[in-house]
Amino acid sequence: MSDVVELSPDPMLVADAAGDVVAANEAAERLLDCDGSTLADVSLSTVLRTAGTASEEPLTALSSEEVRRLGGDGTVFADCPDGGAIPVEVTLAAADVDGERRLIATLRQERGGGRSDDSEERYRRLLEFSPAPIVIFDDEGRLVYANQAAADLHEVDAPADLIGTSGAEFIHPEDREAAREQVERVVEEGEALEGVHRRLLTADGETRHVVFSSFPASFDGEPAGQIVLSDVTELKERERELERQNEHLDRFASIVSHDLRNPLSVLNGSLELTDCDDEHVERARRATDRMEELVDGLLTIARQGTTPEETTPVSIPDVARRAWETVDTTGADLVFETDATVDADESRVRELLENLFRNAVEHGGDSLTVTVGEGPNGVFVADDGTGIPPSDRESVFETGVSTAEDGMGLGLAIVDEIAEAHGWTVTLIESTEGGARFEFACA
Repeated sequence: MSDVVELSPDPMLVADAAGDVVAANEAAERLLDCDGSTLADVSLSTVLRTAGTASEEPLTALSSEEVRRLGGDGTVFADCPDGGAIPVEVTLAAADVDGERRLIATLRQERGGGRSDDSEERYRRLLEFSPAPIVIFDDEGRLVYANQAAADLHEVDAPADLIGTSGAEFIHPEDREAAREQVERVVEEGEALEGVHRRLLTADGETRHVVFSSFPASFDGEPAGQIVLSDVTELKERERELERQNEHLDRFASIVSHDLRNPLSVLNGSLELTDCDDEHVERARRATDRMEELVDGLLTIARQGTTPEETTPVSIPDVARRAWETVDTTGADLVFETDATVDADESRVRELLENLFRNAVEHGGDSLTVTVGEGPNGVFVADDGTGIPPSDRESVFETGVSTAEDGMGLGLAIVDEIAEAHGWTVTLIESTEGGARFEFACA
């Protein structure tokens, strides 16, 4: 059941497209004095009985844009399983939940009607002890209730410091118009809102980022709206820090691409025009080739470390075959034990596999077989080569670390960067044949 329904102080029944009850919150169970399971698959029209001048239109005929109110004048009753009947006012609203149409009935017991209990008072005590910041506002947007968690979020001493104030005072000026529209949608139109992002201003003028859910409620018998907030300020700050890091990486990539490649191009051009073929010139040519490889590797790390802006379904066998064709794999075989598809940036996954295949061929020995398969949480790449000692399995993902004497230590660092950019984790273990097995948790 949605948190919006479960946390509502008002009794709520949720029905499917056919009008059969699929859920009831605790407030509804208290009102009807029954367990919600006894209402399962019972028609909403059976629970809610109309009489007199009440509308006879079927409850399930409500359109997705419509909000209908019934009762309030002794014409609508909630029939309880024990045989009792309670006069209620009903607000009906249709909504799509996970792609399925749902009908939500909010019940308000008429004054003086039905059972007399302290359910609202008990509900308020529950809100006071809730760790989530919760406020209730009236039809003019004034705060009529706040718990201590809400007072802490707004950086005031006590909830009483918020009561009676306009909620707009604590909304960032750029978000206030949207907040005023929210009051109308929730209180007057009976609409529930979920996952709304807002910026709050604390009593000290600090900006806090929150995500909240808001839904129709009642307070002291009057229409109101309730908000359950979640402070996501730290998450926003981490996102901004990540953006700054990505910008730094982009600048670094530009420096690598321009300021290093240009002098290398000049040096290579001069070596090409040199007629001398002695060992010193040949050593210089090998050095420039190695520098080109280093530049390409560092550039890849800088660019692949950022989160992909767009991902698509990628066939692992298809992209692996293309990666295999670009690597010198003479004498090695590629086999598949999966037809998995992952949501990813295809070019980066191809770069990841190219580096894994190159690493396997360079370090795995002769007559190598590389297997791409499906693991419990994603995919794996394994070989039957000489393997990597357990003491080196963590460090090989670090930039500049290689188990080969002439290795640059960039290939597996690039693999780790690309995996992390996709939100994956990579684990290196021994394969069943004694070689290396790289497992990627992609789920």
